[in-house]
Amino acid sequence: MRKTQLAENEYYHIYNRGVDKRNVFLDDFDYLRFLKSMKEFNSPEPIGSLYEKDLRTHRSLASKRKK
Repeated sequence: MRKTQLAENEYYHIYNRGVDKRNVFLDDFDYLRFLKSMKEFNSPEPIGSLYEKDLRTHRSLASKRKK
């Protein structure tokens, strides 16, 4: 566990490798999902599942399209 608390409006170094010096992102999809997660999980509103949220968004957009 972290001994010191993280503070708002401060800068922190983010490590660029995983456990055992493994790559953090295996492909572009992993990287884009990480960026999306950062955006979504920094919101105070609960979102549940990213997958389900994407599914709802795609269904909503599909229903708005002209047939």
